[in-house]
Amino acid sequence: MIFSSINPYNLETVAEYTALSDTQIQQKLDTSATAFKAWKKTTFAQRAELMHRVANILRRDKEALATLMTTEMGKI
Repeated sequence: MIFSSINPYNLETVAEYTALSDTQIQQKLDTSATAFKAWKKTTFAQRAELMHRVANILRRDKEALATLMTTEMGKI
């Protein structure tokens, strides 16, 4: 199955995504559980540093991200 992201304003397809199999979903859940076990052992300072890095990436890419979000909502 393919999922489509469609601009509701003009009905153009923005992107298409293939649905994951049950095995792929389980692998992602297992990876997530493993990551959480490691994450919960990090210190506040380590988490803060990572969040600052994410914030910097979001600020750096804000124009592209804003365009993507507004396109998916049919605002462009």
